[in-house]
Amino acid sequence: MELIDVFVETIEDLRARCDLRASEYDMVQAAGLIRRLLIDKTPLWSQVNRDIRSSLAFEWMTVHKMAAGSIDEQVMTPGLVLDPVLFRALIQIRIADPGVRNELLNMKPRTGNVEQFLKSPVIDARKENGMVEVTVRELIKHYANREGGVHYGAGKSENATLEKARTFADEDLRYTILACGRIVYRTLEPLAAAALLRDVPWPRGLA
Repeated sequence: MELIDVFVETIEDLRARCDLRASEYDMVQAAGLIRRLLIDKTPLWSQVNRDIRSSLAFEWMTVHKMAAGSIDEQVMTPGLVLDPVLFRALIQIRIADPGVRNELLNMKPRTGNVEQFLKSPVIDARKENGMVEVTVRELIKHYANREGGVHYGAGKSENATLEKARTFADEDLRYTILACGRIVYRTLEPLAAAALLRDVPWPRGLA
């Protein structure tokens, strides 16, 4: 397959895996697709972007909610509300008070490039010596490399905090991956369109 075909098909696969009716298997597989697109040593997006030179702007929310756990194992993770589109939809549905609803709807998502998005914390875990953060990159790599997104149980876990959080917040973390996937395919779609259309004659394409 040509590079652009692999890139576009991976994005479309990610879109399907991040349907709101996604299964547990789909959400774990989404981690492997995100790894391929953004995190691998030579990620697909950077290979495709060498000639196009597009500036990617990711948008995500920083609101976290409490996941299950004991007093000594409290974990904050965003779940679906990491995705600004789902955040707004859930606020409209769940918040009855108009003032509170409008205040939340006026919250602005954070905007950043690939690295800023990957470094954004999606787990805040309370430990005896303070709070420990787990980033988008660490979450995706764990589920891709350890939980079946690409490999299953291969090698030692890279993040003890994440491994522990999974024992009582696995569902919340998988929904966070789903939200990550929706953010990623929405952000990469313009790059995919530019790559597909650049050599196609006008009026169907850009050449």
